[in-house]
Amino acid sequence: MLELPNEVMVKLLAYPFPGNIRELENLIERLYVMSKNGTVGIKDLPARIIRSSESTSLLLKDAEKRHIAKVLKLNKVKQRQTARDLGVAYNTLMKKVREYGIEV
Repeated sequence: MLELPNEVMVKLLAYPFPGNIRELENLIERLYVMSKNGTVGIKDLPARIIRSSESTSLLLKDAEKRHIAKVLKLNKVKQRQTARDLGVAYNTLMKKVREYGIEV
């Protein structure tokens, strides 16, 4: 059995796997064969997965962060207008900005 710590799972979930399911299957097989005692660390992942950034992440929180930042930029950092454009309350927008560390 293969044990994947949280930090490894986060990297795997953030990677878009352009090769689809085959790429994921091949990676899991490789990790299993190369692992010691069935445990995988960050250092065992390929460099392309370790370097994968938020801009390619398919996680909802990363997509939401990118979208909020984009709308803020379009509105020249006018927060109330951005909240209206996003269809959320101003307080909700500000909570998300703080949560995601978006600079305003």
